[in-house]
Amino acid sequence: DFTARLVAAAINRAEVVSGWDLARHRPKPAQRVAPVGSVYWFDDLEGDPGGLEKLIENGLWPLIDKPDATRMAEGFNNVLVAAWPQE
Repeated sequence: DFTARLVAAAINRAEVVSGWDLARHRPKPAQRVAPVGSVYWFDDLEGDPGGLEKLIENGLWPLIDKPDATRMAEGFNNVLVAAWPQE
């Protein structure tokens, strides 16, 4: 596992996502989500870097009680990790 300290975040207001489930012929439940392009800055990372690999592969889905396979397939909860250039 690894830990990190959240330093800053650039996030607009939460958005509500819903839609129509074509397979079940009913509306999808409305969910509040962080908007596309939300950015979080962390420092003081400690621990096994393999934890970051798991985060990149799985996003935050393992932390959610009932992950939604449909939302996963739609590309929600993707994570991109990048390093801030050191001077």
